[in-house]
Amino acid sequence: MPIAYELHGDQLTFGQMASTRMACLEGGDTEQAFLEALRHVRTWKITGQHLELFDAAGILVARFEARHMQ
Repeated sequence: MPIAYELHGDQLTFGQMASTRMACLEGGDTEQAFLEALRHVRTWKITGQHLELFDAAGILVARFEARHMQ
């Protein structure tokens, strides 16, 4: 089974990911965009409540916000 990700300090790369493309009738475009963004990730950082993922040029490709469940 391939490694899902590799993390070395602030260097981060994602390997091949499993997805549910066949299971959902809607949202396929969102899932495809998400997987495409992950393919470009090379570095990461946490700023406040946000996890930010950047490509090799330092361009932000994804940003996640920590949310507390009530």
